[in-house]
Amino acid sequence: MTICIPTIMYKRWATFKVFEQGIRELQQAYSDIEFKVLVVGTDDSLIIPEDFIYFGYPNEPLSRKAQYRLEMAEHIKADYYLFLGSDDIVSPLTFEHYLNCISQGCKWIAPLDLYAWKDGQVYYSAGYGSGNPRQGESLAVGRMLSRDVLDRVGWTLWPEFKYRNIDRMAYDRLNKLNIRKNFFGLNQVNGFICDIKTSENVSRWHSGWKLQGDQSHYFSREMQNLLNEI
Repeated sequence: MTICIPTIMYKRWATFKVFEQGIRELQQAYSDIEFKVLVVGTDDSLIIPEDFIYFGYPNEPLSRKAQYRLEMAEHIKADYYLFLGSDDIVSPLTFEHYLNCISQGCKWIAPLDLYAWKDGQVYYSAGYGSGNPRQGESLAVGRMLSRDVLDRVGWTLWPEFKYRNIDRMAYDRLNKLNIRKNFFGLNQVNGFICDIKTSENVSRWHSGWKLQGDQSHYFSREMQNLLNEI
């Protein structure tokens, strides 16, 4: 099986090293899977690992950059595409859930909630929880789609290039399809999906994140060393 992981990045070089470590831990845990990592960045001075595929593209508007990433991903032959930000980590245990869903014929797999790292602590967000107009919708972080689903949408999830809520635009296009999907809560799996929050983060930090504890309970020693350098 081949899985492509397309990501978008802008500066935040130390955070990108954490992202890369997350990829290495997936590769080590699932050596029978071919992972192809696609990076669309804005600064060509960044030293990208030799086994990653890199394209440069302006950072504004973000929806156009996201669409460009998708257009480049179309040329990478894979069975599934796992969309992550360059500040996102999917643990190997969580990835096992994706594989179980794939074996059951799911075409769209995505989490309902999310963890975040900030200043050595781990926090939790329930996502679009009770009272939210988007209650029950999955998150963009960790969205996995099969190649045939992307073929059905013509490899276009962000047709309106200046649309601000690119998460909602993609979700609405996908939700019109009659496909088998699995939206899961992280309490269903033994691992986590984690967003690395820094002062340069695209999305604002908000008080709704609930403190979970020290980072040592969640990350490998190698990952912790990289996080401590941010």
